Amino acid sequence: MIVTVISFSACKKSDNIPAATYSCTTCKTTPDALAANDASSKGIYKGLVIGSSGTIIFNIADNNTAITAIMVIDGITVNLASTVTWVAGQAYVADFTGTLNGSVVTIHFSVGPSGSTPTVTSSTILGHPNVSLNIIKETSAGLVECFEAHIHLQSLKQEY
Repeated sequence: MIVTVISFSACKKSDNIPAATYSCTTCKTTPDALAANDASSKGIYKGLVIGSSGTIIFNIADNNTAITAIMVIDGITVNLASTVTWVAGQAYVADFTGTLNGSVVTIHFSVGPSGSTPTVTSSTILGHPNVSLNIIKETSAGLVECFEAHIHLQSLKQEY
């Protein structure tokens, strides 16, 4: 027991972990979403790709008729598009497709008629079989910010 106590008391946590001083100078400070679409399935939807590392932004005809999405996964940008037309007063349900490293990506997105419950019900992303996507609707009064944490193991070093 004495050997165990001496062994653990010899370990110490390093106190020289640097404080977080990062400030994002390129981050948005105002929403992209238009006020006319706040209570509609039209609009901007943002989220995180979990189970991998990434973000996604859906633009459901927010400022024109274009219906697109941009996903960044493991540092690679994937442009996605849908051929399903938006219809006023209805839910929007569509597959978004694109290409990642030569393979087809498909993300099935749905949202209620008023913009409620945006959901990705399934995704096919080669090399990322178990990802989940958590999506939130951005409104003209509510900026949605999505962040990825990049932990540098060297800054978490402990001395033993």
